[in-house]
Amino acid sequence: MAFFEAKPLTPEETEERRKRDELRRQESEEYEKRDIQRKRWDAWHRVIRHAGDRYSTTSFDNYEVSHPEQAAVVDDLKEYSKAVGDNVTASRGVVLFGPSGTGKDHLLLAMARIAIGVDILSVHWACGQELFGGARDLIGGNGTERDFVKQYTRPTILILSDPLPVSGALTDFQAGLISRIVDGRYRNGLPTWCSMNVKTRGEVEERMGVAIADRLRHDAVTRYCSWPSYRTALTTEK
Repeated sequence: MAFFEAKPLTPEETEERRKRDELRRQESEEYEKRDIQRKRWDAWHRVIRHAGDRYSTTSFDNYEVSHPEQAAVVDDLKEYSKAVGDNVTASRGVVLFGPSGTGKDHLLLAMARIAIGVDILSVHWACGQELFGGARDLIGGNGTERDFVKQYTRPTILILSDPLPVSGALTDFQAGLISRIVDGRYRNGLPTWCSMNVKTRGEVEERMGVAIADRLRHDAVTRYCSWPSYRTALTTEK
């Protein structure tokens, strides 16, 4: 019994098939592009939902530099961001410390925007005081501290905004919570980007504790933001 032999395509049919295949390929590529853009948009807006709408357009381009010290720090952070994928893989964190109002969170969020732009989509922003408040809410509730901590140990990048109280050192409860988060990320090879409103390196250790500070600073880009607060500059101008 002879098998059915397909009739050879005519040149016109071959061209028509080629056009259909090309159209499907283009449609597939366009779908993938839209899907990537949607995932990046979702990732950025998850960060902004926690950080606040005032940071929604944050970038290096709209960060005003008016002091030489600023320029040096911004250049270092831009260099980190150029190889953000490699730096994240190497678990290389970032620690910015200095007076309030120097734009530390702005700079970290500008870096987050770049990270998301190269498809590091698991980025989480947390404010220290809200973190502590959320943990206190667990008392008497149905959640567990273990599950609460996982929110902060799982993201590829955690941006920890000022995890220190307004004055004084961390309480035992606060220090224990921050230690579990920072140490968990350290052991799992996940970088933490942290901003702190302190005046000196010594104050970091005094208020946070040597062990936590050491974990955050290990192999991290650590920079002192020593320039005046932009809020002070605005007040002066008025």
